[in-house]
Amino acid sequence: MRNLVMIPAMGCDGGLYADILPRLSSVISPVTIVADRDTLTGCVHQVLDQAPEKFIILGTSFGGRTALEVALAAPQRVEGLVVIGAAPVSYTPLRAYETAIEPGFRFLLDTTN
Repeated sequence: MRNLVMIPAMGCDGGLYADILPRLSSVISPVTIVADRDTLTGCVHQVLDQAPEKFIILGTSFGGRTALEVALAAPQRVEGLVVIGAAPVSYTPLRAYETAIEPGFRFLLDTTN
């Protein structure tokens, strides 16, 4: 049976996947790892330390970003990747400002609307 490592969103626990676990347990061996280290790199190491030797990885939100990084860090161990609701890029504070905050301020300050 294949292993499925599930990484919930930040601030969540295994309860995030409680509804799907009964449906999966007959076809896959699921395990939830809450990635809660101080850095993304720390979370990647945490998952790799706790995960089986070979696994499919599923992550939601920040867990999805972590899952992506795990797949990139250990492609020989990851048999599949499922990312739910996560951006495929990392945002520096300046990039977040340029892509989200600054346009919002420009819209609010625009008196032609």
